Amino acid sequence: MVKTVRHELVKLRETAIKGHLSMVPIDLERQPIILAYIDLNLQTLTAARMLTPSEPIGQTH
Repeated sequence: MVKTVRHELVKLRETAIKGHLSMVPIDLERQPIILAYIDLNLQTLTAARMLTPSEPIGQTH
């Protein structure tokens, strides 16, 4: 269920979703896995032409 919620949020907010991650610690040596999954969702949706990227995918958050 969490995977579906994340996928739907990425679909709705597109790359702007990265602006809503202020509580995710991004300065760690190993970034939280949620960031990799969000990037994967963005890549998948872009490849399926379900959204248009407004910034490079995988960019630092």
